[in-house]
Amino acid sequence: MMETDNRHSESIKLIAASKVGDVPEVVAALRAGANKEARDPERNEFTALHWSVQNGHISVVITLLNTGVNVDARDTRGRSALHLACFHGHEEIARSLIGANAITDALDEEDFTPLMAASQKGKVNLVSLLLEAGASVHLKDNDGIGAIHYATINGHDSIIQHLVSYVAAIKLKDNEGSEPIHIAAIKGHDATVATLIQLGADVNCVDNEGFTPLLVASQEGHVKVVEVLLENKAQVNFEHSKGDTALSIACENGHLATAHVLITYGANTNYARSDGATPLIHASSEGRDEIVSLLILKGANIEAVTNIGISSLLFACEKGHLSTAKILLKAGANPYISDNEDNTPFQVAIAKEYTELISIMNNDQWGQYI
Repeated sequence: MMETDNRHSESIKLIAASKVGDVPEVVAALRAGANKEARDPERNEFTALHWSVQNGHISVVITLLNTGVNVDARDTRGRSALHLACFHGHEEIARSLIGANAITDALDEEDFTPLMAASQKGKVNLVSLLLEAGASVHLKDNDGIGAIHYATINGHDSIIQHLVSYVAAIKLKDNEGSEPIHIAAIKGHDATVATLIQLGADVNCVDNEGFTPLLVASQEGHVKVVEVLLENKAQVNFEHSKGDTALSIACENGHLATAHVLITYGANTNYARSDGATPLIHASSEGRDEIVSLLILKGANIEAVTNIGISSLLFACEKGHLSTAKILLKAGANPYISDNEDNTPFQVAIAKEYTELISIMNNDQWGQYI
């Protein structure tokens, strides 16, 4: 019993010494009978190796490895010492672990690998080390995200180049069908988008929901990304699976600069999706005054209607966007065109008591009163 108690006591000392990097105390505890595989119940069942790796104590790590400690022991989250070394950027420790035959493609409880950790944290030397040791760039975690996706999310261009140089990971898709270029576009990493294109990414690739990189960049209003994509032959009038184009999405979300760039590159201002809605109708229904003015200036059809006959002006009136309605009226929108249910902008203005709009609509020369 006393021997068991002594071993437990020494194991506690071993873990404590490993935390702080006290090599003499580590050696003393091991000689006194400490269990080199003992666990710390207060921290995810860490072993002494986990603690020394996380805290960057390479001398302790080497000491433990020389005893034949289990280099691939896992904590309660399934993480190995190599996971921790990569996550915290301890290159020399990772090299020692790999030298002790640590599993380079160890999977934690979320199927996250050391390579994913190094890629996420932007540790280019660690990425190179892992790749040279045979780590796979094709593995994905439970969310379908691979190392190249993690590098892209955080804009680590040099790591992307390393990953792609080993195999064609440039088109690796996550569970949503997003390729790295989709992720770079939605995050607004224009330099990363350019890097990916240079490495062979398809600017017109489509995810599971029908989005191209240009569509997601336009949705977020990342104008520099939009410019990079268009300069590299992205299809400006590509139709989303639900019928939207980059311009209609940008207009609906109020991204004026993005809309302007798209139009400059040839976006169709009068493109109508399956329900008949045009970019001008989208912008008017959301009260995007500056975009409405831009579209009108660029030749958008002010009298276009949806499949049920609703015009830009009728949408603006129904939703109470009075300044938008005034812009449309100034441009000559007809307040007396009815939808399929015989509703007109004029009737809506009367019902909602929009006095100023009524006054404008009652005049044959609507624009002169704006």
